[in-house]
Amino acid sequence: MIKRSVAALTVAAVFLAIVACRGDGGDKGSASPTATTTATEGAASPARATSGPQTLSSSAFEVPLSLNAPAGFELRGDVRHAFFLQSAAGAYLVFSTLTSVSNPVSGTQEDVPDDFVSWLGSDPRMEIVDGPSDVTVGGLTGQRMDVKGAAPTAGGLLFSAIGEGDEPVSFALAPGELSRIVVVDVNGQTVVITGGDPGGSFEAITAGMEQTLKSVDFE
Repeated sequence: MIKRSVAALTVAAVFLAIVACRGDGGDKGSASPTATTTATEGAASPARATSGPQTLSSSAFEVPLSLNAPAGFELRGDVRHAFFLQSAAGAYLVFSTLTSVSNPVSGTQEDVPDDFVSWLGSDPRMEIVDGPSDVTVGGLTGQRMDVKGAAPTAGGLLFSAIGEGDEPVSFALAPGELSRIVVVDVNGQTVVITGGDPGGSFEAITAGMEQTLKSVDFE
């Protein structure tokens, strides 16, 4: 695949590997992390892209949900820690449950802080360009913010969702790259929703993301 940006490669490469691993009808809920080494060369994806919204439901993601996918998006991964949609152009929408964050100085992995929104706002690798503000997702109130990769320290991963024997899911931002992050508590479980379009219009992806989030039902 073409490396559009750090964020797109980090998230999408993992799920391309997951798709490739389960192409023979294997378990959708897991994939060998070593498979990600070949993901950057591309892999087949399920034929689930749509010209209009369609309802998708998770089967392996640990916070069950259903939603109306944006037009042109396809399901690229439904695994324990993430439910991942992507367009052919590289726009992404990911629901994840995190297991660690990266220390902005040392780069070491640390426990996810209780106040994840405050942690995002204080991380020097990101600039908050809008928010945080209240948003409703699946009938629950969460926090939404738009962030931009900060040039000095944007090279490292920001946060990850990696379980033992499970697929790795990580997020990073290239300098100047925009992403929308939504944080919502679902029955005591923190769900982090990220969306962006490294090679396209941020306004368009966030408009589509808003419509999708209105359709979410946490089951």
